[in-house]
Amino acid sequence: MKKVLALLLIFIFAFGSTVSLAEDEPSVWAIEEVSEAIELGFVPEDMQTGYKSNITRAEFAKVSVLFAARQYGMESEEFVNYYLAEHVDGEGAQLTFKKDEFTDIADSEHKYYIEVANSIGIVQGKGNGIFDPDAFITREEAATMLLRTYFCYGSAVKLGAKSAEVDNFSDAQQISSWADTAVRYMYQWDVMKGVSDIKYAPKSNYTREQCYITFLRLYNMWS
Repeated sequence: MKKVLALLLIFIFAFGSTVSLAEDEPSVWAIEEVSEAIELGFVPEDMQTGYKSNITRAEFAKVSVLFAARQYGMESEEFVNYYLAEHVDGEGAQLTFKKDEFTDIADSEHKYYIEVANSIGIVQGKGNGIFDPDAFITREEAATMLLRTYFCYGSAVKLGAKSAEVDNFSDAQQISSWADTAVRYMYQWDVMKGVSDIKYAPKSNYTREQCYITFLRLYNMWS
């Protein structure tokens, strides 16, 4: 019995560690692009693990700010100060740092980045002071926030004929009206395609490695 228990423990430690390590590594198809995103500096060191796990709203906010700052060649604090000083809102008023606008992010380790991303228009709350930092992001939400990130540094670009290919997905009608334009831009720019040739899966979750890769593709398309 003791030998059996010993062998069982060895199996658990050996194979359990293997599973854990596998979860910490990017998917084979994602390794090259994830590595490039890390080299470019917009993948936080504390998020260079759990690549296959779904990314949260708070984590996306941090990556988006680091990415936008990279586009300006600045550190995040320098970037936000510069950006707010140089931009106005839709009514022509000077942008300001939106601190303590959300009531549910005080304990989030990414609080600062949530506030920055909100201040420069990348992320929004869910109403009544709620941001919901630990909620997962859907693919259509990711497309929307990727486009908002682009407009922090990029200029207007018209949709072309290629964006109409989105209508060929079997689940195209499931794309929310508020996300439709962003989905089409991300498709047209080859940033976010479908999960297959016939399915877009707008309501499916969006993983860390997918986040890093789509930001990299956005960088390569419009850096």
